[in-house]
Amino acid sequence: MPVAALMPVADSPTILDYATRIRVPLYPAQRFALKLSYGLELDDVPGAIRVHHPLSNTVMESLSEREYLDYLQRKGGASIRPDGEPAIVIADFGRRSGSTTLSVCIAGFELSKMLSLPKANRTGVLRSRHVTFIGTDKDQAKLAKAAMSSQAPWRLEDTLAQPESDTIGGWKFPNNSQIRFKSSHSKGLIGCMSVITDFGTFLEKDASRIVQWLYRSARKSDFKAFFLGKNGSVCLRRLRPSMSFRIPSWDMNPVLDEKTMREHPAEYCV
Repeated sequence: MPVAALMPVADSPTILDYATRIRVPLYPAQRFALKLSYGLELDDVPGAIRVHHPLSNTVMESLSEREYLDYLQRKGGASIRPDGEPAIVIADFGRRSGSTTLSVCIAGFELSKMLSLPKANRTGVLRSRHVTFIGTDKDQAKLAKAAMSSQAPWRLEDTLAQPESDTIGGWKFPNNSQIRFKSSHSKGLIGCMSVITDFGTFLEKDASRIVQWLYRSARKSDFKAFFLGKNGSVCLRRLRPSMSFRIPSWDMNPVLDEKTMREHPAEYCV
């Protein structure tokens, strides 16, 4: 969990407020996933999320967010501890579920919270105040950086910060605040405040190495990690997180092509 100086106050913007401000379109199940990740109260609006048949674009039932969580738990697709925002979140999504969009949104939100603090509140909290995005490879890391550039969370009204440096690997801000974009083969996660992995757990070998780095980083009490993407369950056995959940591709992204789903069902039906 974040240290006290970094904890949002009651009236601070939520991750959904942030997504709205930067105009990131989200499907209902994607909003649900972000709510779970940040411990936000689920809605009871009937029919908010459509549950699809695993191998066809057929809606089996429509559920509220609370009903959908019950549905996932009955299927063994969710492990939830109702004790507030967890330090480690594992979200196991099928392909084309929007995991990169959600990952970049989380990274930008974590950075915006850090940049919106007065300088006095940041001084002395940590020498290293890094938010790190981990993609499968360098190309995906570059795509994430480009997406973050379009969001520009440092230009929000309550942030009013500008990068001191702009490199291929990310941006550095005053007081050593920094966001970095790395591939799953990179090193150097010590001192991170938040780590977001997008599809970085696709290969078990990579997942094992990432987990080892994260554990070394997690010695700090302010550490948070988000695993999003296919095969997150590879890390689930090692991390024993306070929260994990698994959502099929079609529930996350209801406009997927049915032919592609039928050709590669294992990649989409997690």
